[in-house]
Amino acid sequence: MLLRKLAITGMVLGLVVIGLRTNELIYRTDAAQKTDNGEGQETKVVGSGGDSVLGQRAESKVRRLQEERLSILKEIAAEKESLYRTGRTTANELLPAKSAVLRAELELCGSDQARIVVLEKLVTNAKELEEFNETLFHAARVPRSEFLTAKANRLQAEIDLERVKAGSMAKPK
Repeated sequence: MLLRKLAITGMVLGLVVIGLRTNELIYRTDAAQKTDNGEGQETKVVGSGGDSVLGQRAESKVRRLQEERLSILKEIAAEKESLYRTGRTTANELLPAKSAVLRAELELCGSDQARIVVLEKLVTNAKELEEFNETLFHAARVPRSEFLTAKANRLQAEIDLERVKAGSMAKPK
């Protein structure tokens, strides 16, 4: 499974690199050119003609790759869920697969509200995994580091959620 994830990641990175032309330069301007994203930075692509079309194509390609990755992760999670229900795997296999799906969904979110919904699910999932690992740790079935890793992951999910909430509250609607 790890090899499959590495292979998929390698393919995605390879496609992104291949998609960039060698005569293009991507740079960020600073606060003097606030126009595009309202955060004091603007991304420009400089190179051969049709720069905006190139940017849209690359963005579209990345989006398609993200959607394909999400689809694969959903298949993996569904299989793990089926195995879990039949007693052929543990929650320690199922919950990380669900987390991977949620993280992939997070990458595809188009608004802060959508991100908040996904992050709340991710926090819930992380809490379940932490509780499961805590139980296993107290029963001496997993090392303490497994439990602490689950706890650290839950804390990171909560931090990410609070950051998005703070960001969405700061922006006027």
